[in-house]
Amino acid sequence: MKPGYFVALCVALNFFACTEDKLALNQEVQSFTFQSYIVDYGTTHAEEYSLESEHLIVELPSAIAHELQANYKSGQLLNIETDDIHQFVNGSFDLSKVQLSKNLLAENRSGMRRVLGVIVNGPDKAALAEISDIERNLFSKEISSKSLESFYDLQSSGQIHFEGDVVEIDFPESIAGMNFLRVKCEDILNDLGYSYDDYDHVCFFTDDTNNYLGLASMNGKFSHVDESLSAYALTHEIGHNLGLRHASLITENGVRKEYGDKSDVMGSSYKELNGAHRLCMGWIEDSRVQEIHGSSASMEIVPLEFHTLDVDRTQVMTLKADEFDIVLSLRTDFNEFDQSLQSHYVNNIAVHRLLPTNQTELLKILSPGDSYTMEDVNKTVEYVSLQSDNSAILRIAK
Repeated sequence: MKPGYFVALCVALNFFACTEDKLALNQEVQSFTFQSYIVDYGTTHAEEYSLESEHLIVELPSAIAHELQANYKSGQLLNIETDDIHQFVNGSFDLSKVQLSKNLLAENRSGMRRVLGVIVNGPDKAALAEISDIERNLFSKEISSKSLESFYDLQSSGQIHFEGDVVEIDFPESIAGMNFLRVKCEDILNDLGYSYDDYDHVCFFTDDTNNYLGLASMNGKFSHVDESLSAYALTHEIGHNLGLRHASLITENGVRKEYGDKSDVMGSSYKELNGAHRLCMGWIEDSRVQEIHGSSASMEIVPLEFHTLDVDRTQVMTLKADEFDIVLSLRTDFNEFDQSLQSHYVNNIAVHRLLPTNQTELLKILSPGDSYTMEDVNKTVEYVSLQSDNSAILRIAK
């Protein structure tokens, strides 16, 4: 990522004195959100980290970012015992002086989410999208529109929805990334009557202003779509805001392709979420999840695209490894999003690895008659047959 995507603002802060016995006397405590940003270039990606308060964004050196990431998740509010946050992250870092203040995770995966869409016209490049375009891509309830609202309504079985406002502004400076927009546009938006505090998500829309397609904060509020008319890019970046990481593919020779799972919007195609991603978001009812412990006789699984079922039937099977889950699911080509699903996914079993970070890795696609040994859990799955009602019969053996 170019320097300058993260803007450090120097302001005077009113700190409060520490009163807890476990914190040193005469030390001040500052509260910061630990925030990671996913930068999507199209075929590659990058990740940057920062500590953020209301008036300050401090970019983190990679070593400190990785140490924090090993102990905390993006979106969590941290109390940090320090007089000078810049000195703390650039020379006197001590993990023992960092404590979790509030866990913000999982608060944004259900209910009504308010979105502010901001179309930004720069001096050199106006956005292609008009307000009506962004309103449709954000809020249309028609599944044919492939909007953000219709997509996540479907994926969550009605648990999450989006509403809000769209505004267009003319910006006098060349646009240098999302956090530049976030800081520079705040006063302009306030003058127009729009406050960041009134929204769960703020998304900036531009065209060809940066070398990335989109950028978003993980479990955060802000995102930037640099291809303003792309509903796919919008839905992908808001997915990061909601806590989703990429849908990757592990090739036969063990190479990881970051966006290689073409059956998931967090991969490289505007398709429904894979079973592992829906599972980690809590969007599959417990009665439709079957956890496999030992060997099994024949078991039935129905497609993820069966969003309305008269009776509870298994849609996801899981097998637990030490540090992740193996997730089995069945896909078909129903509805607007999956009608053009690539043929090798259709009516076949997907074997995914679900990592603790909410990243998914597609390990194998099974056709009827195929079997696959899942070395992580020392079990073999056999795809026995596809039934006439589009359900499948599987068998698990040691």
